[in-house]
Amino acid sequence: MLVFADDYVQLCKDTEGGNPNADKLCACTSGKIKPEDRAAAMKTLKLMGDAMNGGKPADPNDPEFAKGSAAQKDAENQCEEQ
Repeated sequence: MLVFADDYVQLCKDTEGGNPNADKLCACTSGKIKPEDRAAAMKTLKLMGDAMNGGKPADPNDPEFAKGSAAQKDAENQCEEQ
């Protein structure tokens, strides 16, 4: 799957629920996610966004969801430390 940074940033913003710092946070996390984790992180963001909009909650036991969630959380932690 070919993934572009702008796609990630938009998905990230969509899941930030009106966070006034979403632009900065999403731009930062986009640069911190490892290329090999990017597709999983995007899938996680999409599933989280869908769940926030009344869709089916993501399965936390799904290995790809867990990988993406961990990558996203790690990137967010790195960005908060800056």
